[in-house]
Amino acid sequence: MNVQERVLIITNNPDIKPVRGRVLFVPEGPLSVLREAQKLIFRGYTLLSHPLMGSLKPWQNPYRSVVLLKPPGRPAGLDTRSIILMGNAIAMMEAREREVGSQRDYDGETLEDFRRLDRELLGQAEGVWAGEHPGLEVDLGSTDSGSFGGGRPEGG
Repeated sequence: MNVQERVLIITNNPDIKPVRGRVLFVPEGPLSVLREAQKLIFRGYTLLSHPLMGSLKPWQNPYRSVVLLKPPGRPAGLDTRSIILMGNAIAMMEAREREVGSQRDYDGETLEDFRRLDRELLGQAEGVWAGEHPGLEVDLGSTDSGSFGGGRPEGG
């Protein structure tokens, strides 16, 4: 399995439809995206993108995308950095949900802006991880409506 095939994007953003790489679409909110990513990290996947990337307060954006890299073959161990980053992100999001709640009422145009922002942040993150993993590119597709590229990750 080449590095391209090992990339998995977990998202609740319907605009994320990669041409290369895989997508796991989570139909719930951003906290559910983080929890799904955490499950995979405990199965040996490694974070390629920060779970709270962006300059907005993370709980304001109803869309979240996280990029993971599947280990080649059987995982030799768990990535401590990924475990800590994801655990801290989930704890912060849970605390904010307790304080301010999880439901926001945004109009369609604002939701579209949030989807675009999530997609652009994901594209910027790709520049960082591509330097660490040569040949790793994920085409994030367009904002046209359509089906997702995804399915469940192997073993999931």
